[in-house]
Amino acid sequence: MDKLEYSKKLADFNSRSKYIDELNFLDSLLVPNTKDIVLDYGCGIGTAIKYFTSVYPGIEIKGYDVNEYVSGVDWFSFYLPKEFDKAYFMHSFAHVKEIELSLRDIYYRIRGHGRVVVFTPNERFLNLMKNENYIPDPTVHKHYTSEELNSMFLETGFKIKHFGGYGPSVQGHHERIWLIAQK
Repeated sequence: MDKLEYSKKLADFNSRSKYIDELNFLDSLLVPNTKDIVLDYGCGIGTAIKYFTSVYPGIEIKGYDVNEYVSGVDWFSFYLPKEFDKAYFMHSFAHVKEIELSLRDIYYRIRGHGRVVVFTPNERFLNLMKNENYIPDPTVHKHYTSEELNSMFLETGFKIKHFGGYGPSVQGHHERIWLIAQK
């Protein structure tokens, strides 16, 4: 799948009311303010950035991605900012190839007691929902369980503040899992 094709797929996924509801939930976890520098790790086409800048006029938000799905925007970069106060992964955690290295990089760049929020599909839920028609997203490296998320953040030096599930559940496993970690 080429970048243009994937950009269209992202635009379709991000325009759904379900995704907008998830953005509102992410907002309640991140609790951004206009004094923060916020990092969108794996920003894709910038839907979450557009959401936060519309809800919090004046917020400084930086988008980082390994792929350029959009061009000509001032918030996008192939490089992480030198420092920031808060960071989030909105459906991007599973797409990061060397996630442990990325978490260490974030740990050293985040200021003070900075907050990191992850909102991602739940591996257990996905495994229960797979059927013969399941077509995996070719850009996903690995989906995670909440235990795996907690473990990775703790090993990096973060403290886990809260974690939980979101959305429909099957056999007690929610469709999405989320985590709030703090330095």
